[in-house]
Amino acid sequence: MIGLSGWIREILGWLMTLASLYAFFVALGLIVNRQVIGGGALGILSLFMYRSGVGFLKMAVAARICQQAQDRVYPVPARPGAPRQRRQGA
Repeated sequence: MIGLSGWIREILGWLMTLASLYAFFVALGLIVNRQVIGGGALGILSLFMYRSGVGFLKMAVAARICQQAQDRVYPVPARPGAPRQRRQGA
């Protein structure tokens, strides 16, 4: 199961990616309206935001994969006093 920090990374990654796409379209609108310097600066910043958002998403996916692999390799042992469950049909 993915922890709270993994969910925060994933949500932050999606928010940064969406915000950067919005900023890129605003920059495109500024460039079309002949405000090239402001649009260019915002366009460059939006590219950095996009790369950061994708980086957060990659970290969240990697954390989830590592957690699932760790859960398979090192399963949680059953409590000593807990009754064993029988499989049906055996």
